[in-house]
Amino acid sequence: MTELMIAKQNPYGERYFEELNGKTFANSSSKTVFDRYFKEAFDAEYQLYLIVGTDSGLLPVYLLNKFQTDRKGRKFVFIEQPEVIEKLDLSELPEWLSVVSSEQNLKDLSADWIDYMMTKRLGLYKSIAIMDEHSDAAVELWDEVKDQYSRLQFSDLANNHSRPFVEAQLKNYPRNNFPISNFKKRLQGKRAIVIGGGPSLDKLVGWIKEHRDEFFIFAVGRVSKRLHKEGLEPDFIVSVDPHELSYDNSKQMFYFVDHSILLSCYHIAPRLLSQWSGAACYFGELYPWEEASGNSTSPGPTVLHGALVQAAFVGCQEIYLAGADLCFYEGKTHVSGSAEEEVGKLSIQNTSKVMTYSGEEAETDIPFAQGVVALGTVAKYLNETRGTQVYNLSPHAAQADFVEYRSVESVQSQPQSVSKDAILEQLKSEIEMSADEMRDTLEEKLKVMQQERKLMVSAEKLIKEAIKSVKRYRADFNQKALDKAQKQRAKLDRLLDEKNMMLFYYGYNYFTKVMKPVEDNERLTDEEISHTLSTYFDGMKKSIRDYLKLLDGVIDEIKFMQTEFKAGSLPCELFPRWEEKKEYGRSEVWRRFHEPVSNQIQLNCLEKARDAFYLDISVEQTKQAARLLGKAFSVKNLIDKIKQAFEKGSKQDLEDLVAPVSKLKNSMDQQGLSNFIEGALLAIDDPNSAIAVLEKNEHPKLQVYIKNYLLSRYMESDKHEHALQTLQDLCQLSNDYLIPYADYLNILGRPDLAAEVALELFKQEQSNLPALIKVVHYSHKADMQELFADALEVALSMDSQHPELLAYVNSNPA
Repeated sequence: MTELMIAKQNPYGERYFEELNGKTFANSSSKTVFDRYFKEAFDAEYQLYLIVGTDSGLLPVYLLNKFQTDRKGRKFVFIEQPEVIEKLDLSELPEWLSVVSSEQNLKDLSADWIDYMMTKRLGLYKSIAIMDEHSDAAVELWDEVKDQYSRLQFSDLANNHSRPFVEAQLKNYPRNNFPISNFKKRLQGKRAIVIGGGPSLDKLVGWIKEHRDEFFIFAVGRVSKRLHKEGLEPDFIVSVDPHELSYDNSKQMFYFVDHSILLSCYHIAPRLLSQWSGAACYFGELYPWEEASGNSTSPGPTVLHGALVQAAFVGCQEIYLAGADLCFYEGKTHVSGSAEEEVGKLSIQNTSKVMTYSGEEAETDIPFAQGVVALGTVAKYLNETRGTQVYNLSPHAAQADFVEYRSVESVQSQPQSVSKDAILEQLKSEIEMSADEMRDTLEEKLKVMQQERKLMVSAEKLIKEAIKSVKRYRADFNQKALDKAQKQRAKLDRLLDEKNMMLFYYGYNYFTKVMKPVEDNERLTDEEISHTLSTYFDGMKKSIRDYLKLLDGVIDEIKFMQTEFKAGSLPCELFPRWEEKKEYGRSEVWRRFHEPVSNQIQLNCLEKARDAFYLDISVEQTKQAARLLGKAFSVKNLIDKIKQAFEKGSKQDLEDLVAPVSKLKNSMDQQGLSNFIEGALLAIDDPNSAIAVLEKNEHPKLQVYIKNYLLSRYMESDKHEHALQTLQDLCQLSNDYLIPYADYLNILGRPDLAAEVALELFKQEQSNLPALIKVVHYSHKADMQELFADALEVALSMDSQHPELLAYVNSNPA
């Protein structure tokens, strides 16, 4: 909370609060300050700008004056502390320029921003008060809003109709044959353990092994490597993510193919499903345009949530979570042995805070923070609708609503009345298919995809005609052509029906590049209508083009599978395709549906495929893991992490970075970053004690940051020569420091030199009015009359109503 004293007033009649902005506006008009700070920051049209802080209410007024006659779809929302809002007069602000209290959550406010969010036209910005961090309250406000904004972005991006999900869904379509609805309530009253990939699994895995016969074990695919090493076979493996990294993280699950039932979300990574030769069910929808089919869903945002829902769906009443931390513990982010555990927090971009069951505050990332909220929502729903009780076995896990903590000592032993293995074998027998059944299923699925392709070709033809109609309108403003285009849009909507929205999200990027937010659908001009139609048809044309390529690939895959399942098919003829797709495990699927091979040549092909398959799943240092490690241990990322730790004042985080930095191969990088950490550790206790260390740093990527830090220290301690030299160094790196250099020369009593520095900047950037106004001020102060007169004349030609220029005109009307 910021306690505001009496507002100050600058020479231009503007009120400001020193508690918010220091002396930023004491001698300069807000227009000069904002023109310099924000330059082209708000030039993008049809954009929503979320700005933290109002700069004593001056920034909204500046933007009102700048854009009130030329808004072009811009919308500004300021987030400000409530005690500051009370002191501001906001009565004259229009609807497109609003100030909201920081007590309101961005998620709630975002209901009014749908058009901007769908077209990816929003951004988060700092006011000068937030940039300058004049108070702890300003820092806290930024951190809070940034956290909410990151969560909002995450939830906005998590759309299951986006391209990777649709592509995985259709690629998996030929193999998604048994919905998990076949198993609904089949484990009614049983107990389950759901295993996630959090660090607490390291301490719980021994207890789980000891009591494995008393629970049905559901494990997320990514912990398969750890479970395999422990000799612990899960009863159900759950996999969700469509990305290739999910294959790398989960491929050791193939070791469990004879025991485990794979519960795959419809958009599981296709290479996992295509090579799985065991029993499998899918949850979610079979088609990307299908909704509410009665199958179990995948709520997200993580595979853990999907696993929990499936355990409850099949009837488990008591569900215990292990490795479901959703936060960091003892510096670890994931279970030991995983690629994510090796990189730890180096791969985390934005962090948040959660409370654990032990009553301690713990760090987490944004997806995990979202996951904590979602876990509480899921647990509440399961309890209210099915009577399911959810418990967490780790005291160091993030607290989630409706999920209680239970120590392993308090979990009572309950031997199974019927053998768990017998129940699993019965379930497996119900989802088996013969080769004949598989061939019949593939034939039906091929017909569905071919029919889908015909529909898309029809839509493609209609879109081509509609684009011609829009072009005819734009050529001579033919109203009949525009009316026809609108009718063609309606016809296309009817033709595609529920697939319309699916195609929009599938081709999302095509639409967002050109679509503009619409503020009033009832008052669109003909030109706006034609633009909307044009962007819609163009985006849909490209989306359908890509979708047709996907359908062709699925049709080709079904036809190849028909060859695989055909009686008498030969492994050696199939091997080139398996090799091309790096899906050697399909040879294991082939074995399951065919009689044993007696021909040595064919047997050799099968053995060659099997060897390649088990070699692949045994390799732990995969390309995906290498990319993850490479990015995490890059110099750029390490520098960012050091800066974040320093600005947060976290010695522990800085000390944790010593080891990764010591592994850098380039000696200059290692020395420069080590010096940076050493200086940062000193600066947290005593800012001035770090000066001698940081002055030695010569790493090129650190110079601007470190010299800015040193500049502040020099100025605070009146080391003027050091400050001037540092400013000169910074000016060599960027023109942005020429004005601060000029200002400092003026402070030191050399307005003549200050005027020359500002003039040099204006010569390089002749549209830079704030630089020219500095020339006016300093040349006047230095009595450089000729330069003053010339600079004032040019400045007035650029902005005849600028308050700082008018002050000179009014004081000397002659």
